[in-house]
Amino acid sequence: MKGDLPDDKGCKELLESNVVDEENHDIALDFAAQAHGVPLSFEKEAEKIKNAWLELDRHPVLKAVVLERSVFFVLLPIFRFLGDTGLRTTSADISRDEQTHVAANTLVCEELGLQSDKELNKLRRATVGWVLQSLKGDAPQRHLSSNFWMKNSDGLYTRGKAEGLISTRASRMPAFFETNNVNLPQYA
Repeated sequence: MKGDLPDDKGCKELLESNVVDEENHDIALDFAAQAHGVPLSFEKEAEKIKNAWLELDRHPVLKAVVLERSVFFVLLPIFRFLGDTGLRTTSADISRDEQTHVAANTLVCEELGLQSDKELNKLRRATVGWVLQSLKGDAPQRHLSSNFWMKNSDGLYTRGKAEGLISTRASRMPAFFETNNVNLPQYA
């Protein structure tokens, strides 16, 4: 950033704290990817998507709020509903931080007058679509439906709400004695 943050004294420190959180999330998600054996082809596609986000000429806080609100807030429940114990636990850990990040980044974007646009929305939909590609459009079980997840991403993007994900308000955390240590997420 080029010094274009609100003059609030704590803004820079809050955003720096969010970056540290994101670095920890990245480590945890890398461990999850290693544990599940992500194919090299997926890694290459993910690298292209990452580069598309980095190369998009938009304010970094605006890109962060779009990613966190309408991509991560869909991916984390996918981990929760379709993942194993490690992914569910990682999802819960990351979700707590992301709520704070979205609130902070939304305020910064409002203060700076930053608004999303068609290009950001197009990239968001492409990113979520890539994650959902193995799911069917409509499925009897809603958590296996790509349409369900995309509809919730759309709602989070346009209104900041996902009525289909209201059940995620109630958290479920497995007790330490219910889970084998090799199945728990790792953090650096």
